[in-house]
Amino acid sequence: MCNLNILIKKEKIKDKENLEIIPGFLMAVTSNSFTVNNDGDGVYFNNLLIRSSNKIDLFKYFEDILKSKIVITHQRLATSGLSIKYTQPFESEEFVLAHNGIINDFIGKKGSDSFGFFNQFLKEFNKSKGEREENIIKVIKKLLDGMNFGSYSIALLDKKTENLYYFKNYATSIHFYKNSEFFYMTTIEGNSLFLKMFKNDFKERKVEDFVIYRINADKTINIKKVGKITKEEKKKKIKQIKFPLGLNYGFPGIIQEEQETPQIDFYISTEARPCFYCGKLTHQMSRIDYTHICEECVEEDIKELKKDYARDYI
Repeated sequence: MCNLNILIKKEKIKDKENLEIIPGFLMAVTSNSFTVNNDGDGVYFNNLLIRSSNKIDLFKYFEDILKSKIVITHQRLATSGLSIKYTQPFESEEFVLAHNGIINDFIGKKGSDSFGFFNQFLKEFNKSKGEREENIIKVIKKLLDGMNFGSYSIALLDKKTENLYYFKNYATSIHFYKNSEFFYMTTIEGNSLFLKMFKNDFKERKVEDFVIYRINADKTINIKKVGKITKEEKKKKIKQIKFPLGLNYGFPGIIQEEQETPQIDFYISTEARPCFYCGKLTHQMSRIDYTHICEECVEEDIKELKKDYARDYI
Protein backbone atom coordinates (compact mmCIF):
# COMPACT_ATOMS: atom_id res chain seq x y z
CA MET A 1 0.00 0.00 0.00
CA CYS A 2 1.13 3.57 -0.66
CA ASN A 3 2.07 6.09 2.02
CA LEU A 4 0.71 9.57 2.66
CA ASN A 5 2.65 12.17 4.65
CA ILE A 6 0.90 15.53 4.73
CA LEU A 7 1.68 18.63 6.78
CA ILE A 8 -0.46 21.75 7.21
CA LYS A 9 0.85 24.75 9.12
CA LYS A 10 -0.81 27.80 10.60
CA GLU A 11 -0.55 31.03 8.64
CA LYS A 12 2.03 32.53 11.01
CA ILE A 13 4.55 30.51 13.01
CA LYS A 14 6.03 32.58 15.85
CA ASP A 15 9.11 30.45 16.43
CA LYS A 16 11.40 30.61 13.37
CA GLU A 17 13.28 27.53 14.58
CA ASN A 18 10.05 25.52 14.60
CA LEU A 19 9.34 26.69 11.06
CA GLU A 20 12.76 25.73 9.74
CA ILE A 21 12.36 22.19 11.11
CA ILE A 22 9.66 21.45 8.50
CA PRO A 23 11.90 20.46 5.51
CA GLY A 24 14.05 18.17 7.67
CA PHE A 25 10.96 16.62 9.27
CA LEU A 26 9.34 15.96 5.90
CA MET A 27 12.57 14.53 4.52
CA ALA A 28 12.73 12.13 7.47
CA VAL A 29 9.15 10.82 7.26
CA THR A 30 9.10 10.53 3.47
CA SER A 31 12.45 8.72 3.43
CA ASN A 32 11.16 6.28 6.04
CA SER A 33 8.04 5.67 3.95
CA PHE A 34 10.02 5.33 0.73
CA THR A 35 12.03 2.36 2.06
CA VAL A 36 9.08 0.03 1.37
CA ASN A 37 7.13 2.24 -1.06
CA ASN A 38 9.78 2.98 -3.66
CA ASP A 39 7.88 2.83 -6.96
CA GLY A 40 7.67 6.61 -6.97
CA ASP A 41 7.88 9.72 -4.82
CA GLY A 42 5.81 12.86 -5.23
CA VAL A 43 5.31 16.15 -3.43
CA TYR A 44 3.09 19.21 -3.83
CA PHE A 45 3.90 22.53 -2.12
CA ASN A 46 3.68 26.26 -2.88
CA ASN A 47 1.89 25.55 -6.20
CA LEU A 48 4.71 23.23 -7.32
CA LEU A 49 4.26 19.55 -8.16
CA ILE A 50 7.37 17.34 -8.28
CA ARG A 51 7.29 13.62 -9.07
CA SER A 52 10.11 11.15 -9.48
CA SER A 53 10.85 7.43 -9.69
CA ASN A 54 13.58 8.10 -7.10
CA LYS A 55 13.45 9.66 -3.65
CA ILE A 56 13.04 13.43 -3.93
CA ASP A 57 15.57 15.55 -2.05
CA LEU A 58 13.26 17.99 -0.25
CA PHE A 59 16.19 20.06 1.00
CA LYS A 60 16.55 21.41 -2.55
CA TYR A 61 13.18 23.12 -2.10
CA PHE A 62 13.80 24.45 1.42
CA GLU A 63 12.45 27.98 0.88
CA ASP A 64 9.41 26.88 -1.14
CA ILE A 65 8.44 24.39 1.55
CA LEU A 66 8.70 27.09 4.24
CA LYS A 67 6.38 29.34 2.22
CA SER A 68 3.77 26.65 1.69
CA LYS A 69 0.78 26.38 4.01
CA ILE A 70 0.27 22.75 3.00
CA VAL A 71 2.68 20.06 1.82
CA ILE A 72 1.26 16.84 0.33
CA THR A 73 3.62 13.91 -0.23
CA HIS A 74 2.98 10.43 -1.59
CA GLN A 75 5.31 7.41 -1.61
CA ARG A 76 4.04 4.87 -4.09
CA LEU A 77 3.69 1.09 -4.05
CA ALA A 78 2.33 0.51 -7.54
CA THR A 79 -0.48 -1.97 -8.13
CA SER A 80 -1.23 -0.66 -11.63
CA GLY A 81 0.21 1.84 -14.12
CA LEU A 82 3.88 1.57 -13.13
CA SER A 83 5.25 4.77 -14.71
CA ILE A 84 6.05 8.34 -13.74
CA LYS A 85 2.76 9.42 -15.35
CA TYR A 86 0.84 7.66 -12.60
CA THR A 87 3.07 8.75 -9.73
CA GLN A 88 1.12 10.86 -7.26
CA PRO A 89 0.02 13.44 -6.26
CA PHE A 90 -2.13 14.23 -9.29
CA GLU A 91 -2.89 17.86 -10.09
CA SER A 92 -5.44 19.77 -12.13
CA GLU A 93 -6.07 23.49 -12.37
CA GLU A 94 -8.25 23.37 -9.24
CA PHE A 95 -7.40 20.19 -7.29
CA VAL A 96 -4.58 17.98 -6.00
CA LEU A 97 -5.17 14.35 -5.03
CA ALA A 98 -3.16 11.67 -3.22
CA HIS A 99 -4.54 8.17 -2.65
CA ASN A 100 -3.53 5.10 -0.67
CA GLY A 101 -5.38 1.90 -1.46
CA ILE A 102 -6.85 0.01 -4.39
CA ILE A 103 -10.13 0.96 -6.08
CA ASN A 104 -10.13 -1.04 -9.28
CA ASP A 105 -13.60 0.16 -10.27
CA PHE A 106 -11.79 3.25 -11.61
CA ILE A 107 -8.82 1.66 -13.35
CA GLY A 108 -10.34 1.48 -16.86
CA LYS A 109 -8.55 -0.32 -19.69
CA LYS A 110 -5.14 1.02 -18.70
CA GLY A 111 -3.50 3.42 -16.28
CA SER A 112 -4.00 3.38 -12.54
CA ASP A 113 -7.03 3.25 -10.26
CA SER A 114 -6.07 6.50 -8.51
CA PHE A 115 -5.60 8.30 -11.85
CA GLY A 116 -8.98 7.00 -13.00
CA PHE A 117 -10.68 8.14 -9.79
CA PHE A 118 -9.18 11.62 -10.04
CA ASN A 119 -10.27 12.02 -13.66
CA GLN A 120 -13.77 10.80 -12.83
CA PHE A 121 -13.96 13.23 -9.92
CA LEU A 122 -12.95 16.14 -12.17
CA LYS A 123 -15.46 15.11 -14.83
CA GLU A 124 -18.33 14.94 -12.33
CA PHE A 125 -17.29 18.13 -10.53
CA ASN A 126 -17.12 20.13 -13.75
CA LYS A 127 -20.71 19.09 -14.51
CA SER A 128 -21.99 20.10 -11.08
CA LYS A 129 -23.64 23.41 -10.23
CA GLY A 130 -24.06 25.18 -6.93
CA GLU A 131 -21.98 25.84 -3.84
CA ARG A 132 -18.38 24.64 -4.17
CA GLU A 133 -17.96 22.53 -1.04
CA GLU A 134 -21.42 21.05 -1.42
CA ASN A 135 -20.48 19.91 -4.94
CA ILE A 136 -17.18 18.42 -3.78
CA ILE A 137 -18.96 16.34 -1.14
CA LYS A 138 -21.71 15.37 -3.55
CA VAL A 139 -19.23 14.05 -6.14
CA ILE A 140 -17.19 12.12 -3.54
CA LYS A 141 -20.38 10.42 -2.38
CA LYS A 142 -21.51 9.71 -5.92
CA LEU A 143 -18.24 7.90 -6.67
CA LEU A 144 -17.84 5.99 -3.40
CA ASP A 145 -21.26 5.49 -1.78
CA GLY A 146 -22.02 1.78 -1.34
CA MET A 147 -18.78 0.58 -2.97
CA ASN A 148 -18.42 -3.13 -2.09
CA PHE A 149 -14.78 -3.83 -2.83
CA GLY A 150 -11.46 -2.07 -2.57
CA SER A 151 -9.68 0.20 -0.15
CA TYR A 152 -9.18 3.93 -0.12
CA SER A 153 -7.56 6.67 1.91
CA ILE A 154 -7.79 9.90 -0.07
CA ALA A 155 -6.56 13.44 0.46
CA LEU A 156 -8.10 15.99 -1.91
CA LEU A 157 -6.88 19.59 -1.88
CA ASP A 158 -9.08 22.36 -3.23
CA LYS A 159 -6.43 24.82 -4.46
CA LYS A 160 -8.90 27.71 -4.64
CA THR A 161 -9.97 27.58 -1.00
CA GLU A 162 -6.88 25.77 0.41
CA ASN A 163 -9.23 23.30 2.08
CA LEU A 164 -7.99 19.72 2.35
CA TYR A 165 -10.69 17.03 2.25
CA TYR A 166 -9.84 13.61 3.61
CA PHE A 167 -11.87 10.37 3.65
CA LYS A 168 -11.17 6.65 4.08
CA ASN A 169 -12.84 3.27 4.45
CA TYR A 170 -12.10 0.58 7.03
CA ALA A 171 -9.49 -1.19 4.86
CA THR A 172 -6.84 1.53 5.25
CA SER A 173 -5.16 3.25 8.18
CA ILE A 174 -4.25 6.87 8.83
CA HIS A 175 -3.08 8.86 11.85
CA PHE A 176 -3.92 12.50 12.60
CA TYR A 177 -1.62 14.56 14.84
CA LYS A 178 -2.24 18.17 15.82
CA ASN A 179 -0.79 20.93 17.98
CA SER A 180 -1.43 24.67 18.07
CA GLU A 181 0.61 25.36 14.91
CA PHE A 182 0.71 22.19 12.81
CA PHE A 183 -1.45 19.36 11.57
CA TYR A 184 0.26 16.16 10.37
CA MET A 185 -1.28 13.04 8.85
CA THR A 186 0.57 9.85 8.00
CA THR A 187 -0.07 6.29 6.93
CA ILE A 188 2.74 4.94 9.12
CA GLU A 189 2.18 5.25 12.86
CA GLY A 190 5.94 5.02 13.46
CA ASN A 191 6.48 8.28 11.59
CA SER A 192 4.99 10.07 14.59
CA LEU A 193 8.36 9.59 16.33
CA PHE A 194 9.78 12.31 14.11
CA LEU A 195 7.29 14.82 15.55
CA LYS A 196 9.69 15.11 18.49
CA MET A 197 11.82 17.28 16.20
CA PHE A 198 9.33 20.10 16.86
CA LYS A 199 9.28 22.03 20.13
CA ASN A 200 5.52 21.74 20.65
CA ASP A 201 3.88 18.43 21.61
CA PHE A 202 1.36 16.84 19.26
CA LYS A 203 -1.82 15.02 20.25
CA GLU A 204 -3.30 12.24 18.13
CA ARG A 205 -6.85 12.75 16.86
CA LYS A 206 -9.28 9.92 16.24
CA VAL A 207 -10.17 9.31 12.58
CA GLU A 208 -13.52 7.76 11.66
CA ASP A 209 -14.10 5.58 8.61
CA PHE A 210 -16.43 6.89 5.88
CA VAL A 211 -16.39 10.45 7.28
CA ILE A 212 -15.38 13.33 4.99
CA TYR A 213 -13.14 15.76 6.88
CA ARG A 214 -12.29 19.33 5.94
CA ILE A 215 -8.91 20.49 7.26
CA ASN A 216 -7.55 24.01 6.88
CA ALA A 217 -5.33 26.51 8.61
CA ASP A 218 -5.39 30.28 8.94
CA LYS A 219 -4.93 31.71 12.42
CA THR A 220 -5.71 28.26 13.83
CA ILE A 221 -5.82 24.62 12.63
CA ASN A 222 -9.40 23.58 11.91
CA ILE A 223 -10.66 20.00 11.48
CA LYS A 224 -14.36 19.57 10.76
CA LYS A 225 -16.64 16.73 9.63
CA VAL A 226 -18.49 17.93 6.55
CA GLY A 227 -19.98 14.77 5.07
CA LYS A 228 -20.40 11.03 5.31
CA ILE A 229 -19.94 8.31 2.71
CA THR A 230 -22.57 5.57 2.73
CA LYS A 231 -20.96 2.29 3.80
CA GLU A 232 -20.72 -0.54 1.31
CA GLU A 233 -23.64 -2.89 0.95
CA LYS A 234 -23.59 -6.13 2.92
CA LYS A 235 -21.60 -8.89 1.27
CA LYS A 236 -23.62 -11.62 -0.37
CA LYS A 237 -24.09 -14.90 1.45
CA ILE A 238 -21.72 -17.64 0.35
CA LYS A 239 -21.62 -21.36 1.05
CA GLN A 240 -17.92 -22.03 0.74
CA ILE A 241 -14.60 -20.56 1.73
CA LYS A 242 -12.00 -20.84 -1.03
CA PHE A 243 -8.72 -21.54 0.68
CA PRO A 244 -5.64 -19.76 -0.69
CA LEU A 245 -3.26 -21.78 -2.85
CA GLY A 246 -5.13 -25.00 -2.10
CA LEU A 247 -3.64 -25.17 1.40
CA ASN A 248 -5.32 -27.48 3.91
CA TYR A 249 -6.06 -25.62 7.13
CA GLY A 250 -7.41 -28.74 8.85
CA PHE A 251 -11.15 -28.21 8.59
CA PRO A 252 -13.80 -28.40 5.84
CA GLY A 253 -14.78 -25.34 3.89
CA ILE A 254 -18.52 -25.81 3.85
CA ILE A 255 -20.57 -23.27 5.77
CA GLN A 256 -24.34 -23.33 6.22
CA GLU A 257 -26.13 -20.95 3.90
CA GLU A 258 -27.62 -18.75 6.60
CA GLN A 259 -24.14 -17.65 7.73
CA GLU A 260 -22.39 -14.66 6.20
CA THR A 261 -18.60 -14.48 5.79
CA PRO A 262 -16.25 -12.79 3.33
CA GLN A 263 -14.83 -15.04 0.64
CA ILE A 264 -11.11 -15.73 1.01
CA ASP A 265 -9.38 -16.10 -2.33
CA PHE A 266 -5.74 -15.44 -3.21
CA TYR A 267 -3.26 -15.79 -6.01
CA ILE A 268 0.50 -15.54 -6.40
CA SER A 269 1.90 -12.19 -7.53
CA THR A 270 5.07 -12.07 -9.62
CA GLU A 271 6.62 -9.57 -7.21
CA ALA A 272 6.92 -9.74 -3.43
CA ARG A 273 5.36 -6.86 -1.52
CA PRO A 274 4.97 -6.08 2.21
CA CYS A 275 2.05 -7.83 3.93
CA PHE A 276 -0.73 -5.32 4.65
CA TYR A 277 -0.91 -6.49 8.28
CA CYS A 278 2.62 -7.33 9.41
CA GLY A 279 4.92 -5.88 6.72
CA LYS A 280 6.62 -9.20 5.86
CA LEU A 281 7.41 -9.59 2.14
CA THR A 282 5.01 -11.99 0.43
CA HIS A 283 3.91 -12.98 -3.08
CA GLN A 284 0.40 -13.81 -1.87
CA MET A 285 -2.22 -11.28 -2.97
CA SER A 286 -5.95 -11.03 -2.30
CA ARG A 287 -8.20 -11.26 -5.37
CA ILE A 288 -10.74 -9.02 -3.67
CA ASP A 289 -8.70 -5.83 -3.34
CA TYR A 290 -5.22 -6.92 -4.52
CA THR A 291 -3.72 -6.42 -1.08
CA HIS A 292 -0.67 -8.54 -0.25
CA ILE A 293 -1.26 -10.78 2.80
CA CYS A 294 1.28 -13.34 4.00
CA GLU A 295 0.31 -16.93 4.85
CA GLU A 296 0.84 -16.38 8.59
CA CYS A 297 -1.70 -13.54 8.66
CA VAL A 298 -4.12 -15.57 6.53
CA GLU A 299 -3.86 -18.40 9.05
CA GLU A 300 -4.80 -15.99 11.83
CA ASP A 301 -7.86 -14.91 9.85
CA ILE A 302 -8.82 -18.53 9.23
CA LYS A 303 -8.53 -19.30 12.95
CA GLU A 304 -10.93 -16.46 13.70
CA LEU A 305 -13.36 -17.71 11.06
CA LYS A 306 -13.12 -21.20 12.50
CA LYS A 307 -14.04 -19.87 15.96
CA ASP A 308 -16.96 -17.85 14.63
CA TYR A 309 -18.44 -20.63 12.52
CA ALA A 310 -17.27 -23.77 14.38
CA ARG A 311 -20.79 -25.05 15.08
CA ASP A 312 -21.71 -24.86 11.40
CA TYR A 313 -18.91 -26.90 9.84
CA ILE A 314 -19.96 -30.21 8.30
